Amino acid sequence: MAQTVTPFPGSDREPPTASETGGAAGDVPVQIGDWLFEPSLNRLTGDAGSVRLEPKLTDLLLLLVRHHGGVVSKEEIVGSVWEGRFIADSALTRAMAELRRALGDDAQEPSYIETISKRGYRLIVEPKEVSAKPVASRPNVLRWGIAAGVLVLAASAAMFLMRSLEPPAAPANKVSAIVVLPLQDLSPERGGEYFAAAMTEALTTDLAQIGAFRVLSRRSIDQYAETHGSLAGVASSLGADAAVEGSIVRADGRVRINVQLTDAYTDTHLWAESYERELVDILALQGEVARAIASELSSSVARGFGPAEAPPRVDPLAHDLYLQGRHALGRCFFEGPNEAADLFQRAIDADPGFAPAYAGLADYYSILTLSDFLQPHEGFPKARVAALKALELDPGSAEAHAALAHVEFMFDWNWERADGGFRRALELNPSNADGHRAYAFFLTCMGRFEEAVEQAQLQIELDPLNDRSHLAWVLFNARRHDESLAELERGPELHFAQQLSSVSMQRALVGWNYALLGRHGEAIDILGPVAAARGKRNPTVLGVLGWTLASAGRGSEAREVLGRLEELAASQTSGDLYAQVIVLTALGETERALDLLEETVLQRSPNAIFLAVEPFLESLADEPRYQRLLESVGLSRPAS
Repeated sequence: MAQTVTPFPGSDREPPTASETGGAAGDVPVQIGDWLFEPSLNRLTGDAGSVRLEPKLTDLLLLLVRHHGGVVSKEEIVGSVWEGRFIADSALTRAMAELRRALGDDAQEPSYIETISKRGYRLIVEPKEVSAKPVASRPNVLRWGIAAGVLVLAASAAMFLMRSLEPPAAPANKVSAIVVLPLQDLSPERGGEYFAAAMTEALTTDLAQIGAFRVLSRRSIDQYAETHGSLAGVASSLGADAAVEGSIVRADGRVRINVQLTDAYTDTHLWAESYERELVDILALQGEVARAIASELSSSVARGFGPAEAPPRVDPLAHDLYLQGRHALGRCFFEGPNEAADLFQRAIDADPGFAPAYAGLADYYSILTLSDFLQPHEGFPKARVAALKALELDPGSAEAHAALAHVEFMFDWNWERADGGFRRALELNPSNADGHRAYAFFLTCMGRFEEAVEQAQLQIELDPLNDRSHLAWVLFNARRHDESLAELERGPELHFAQQLSSVSMQRALVGWNYALLGRHGEAIDILGPVAAARGKRNPTVLGVLGWTLASAGRGSEAREVLGRLEELAASQTSGDLYAQVIVLTALGETERALDLLEETVLQRSPNAIFLAVEPFLESLADEPRYQRLLESVGLSRPAS
């Protein structure tokens, strides 16, 4: 029997009746402040005209209307609007930002919807039921029949198509930078958010490779979607001229992407279109969408387009397993081994020629090694094998070049090849903010500080609302401590999800700068709590606390820290000794410090990459053993 589905699960159900919603919702029009809300038509009408709402936004506003004045928790919203499905926090944040945008609301000074920190949302105006006007019956939601294998548009996508038939409006400003907002997953099956997130990243990458304009990092959009709900707010914060919005629907071996291009300053719709392909042609679909967007933004880009080279077709199962693996990979650093490796391997089993799965496997082994779940001699060689296989299959893979460069940097200590690998990855994907961050990290360890600062600044240009701590770290290693502290002060307020990792390390970096400026008391006040919270996962934080205590003349306390580090090294997989070296130098135990430093190099510890630039090893600079050690790994201390 044929099954019929819709892009939004439950979006074709009858809207709630007035009795079900407490009398001020359902099919009955409701006056909400300056807006007439007509749920049955998915429409808001105000003095300036009408705004069409996507069905999910209608459901969301109905829920807030029903509970007006009270707080609606995120759990209640997910349970009612998304029927209890798992959705990413960013999806809910984005939906709320879109609703605010439709209402002309401001999250910081709300007139309609107020965010109640850590609790939920509240409609702060009282809705008033108005007399219903005769209206045409609600048009049937276009359906996608799986049995027939045919995709059709949802109501919002139909609106995109109608707009695409109109002459595009001219951009109010010359487009020099764009943002790609997270694509909404409208697929009928649950749990597909990873696919929409991956397609957003892929579209961002493909647009960046065209090279006609800057393409800003998606992470900055995620961070400020809540507090800058309008595109104008995003534009003013990021310096973006245009925004790409849209949705993705996947079922029965096919995928449809609906995209819309908007002038970010005037909120004028410039162009919209829908694209549909079989899943085996997903790479071609991504490229087609990116080229179409670029053509709309720049006639010179359009003239420069020759015939597009057909991308390879992909095995849908291998591609989907790979995307799931990437989704799981982000948790490995803190959680250790997880399902990512199995997902990548299953992708390889499904298609042994699928290069991205090998690159993902390479990243998996490197991350586990850097997070102390694998020993360097165990993890990095596996990462190298996987990265080389990925490059054999696809020499043009930026992902694979970066993965191999990390191994050549962190383990092989082949500085020249690592340099070339990082640069090649950036040539292939110049708008990858993380790529610039990684290259800045490498250049810092090489003592090439001016180049490192330039790369860190490029990262910030592409991801301007992320924290600036990496640039601050580069400046710290360059001994530009006042500038480093200034960058830390300029960093934006971070969301709660980032506070455990980024904020505490920002605090640590403030303490490190204070320590080297001789402000030992202030440094100890900062580093003590950070070391208590993070010392086990990051022994260097403890090591610098010990160094600072010793430098402040509190030797007995420094030795207590040293004892804790010795116990920690004995219990860890790698048994890394680098943090102990830092404390011993400040305690004046130079020979013992050099003994452990030599052992650190023999262990192939990733921390050995800091040998030439480590500020806390300054006292060893003139030691012959230290100089021979630097020479043995091909490093030299930068000129003062």
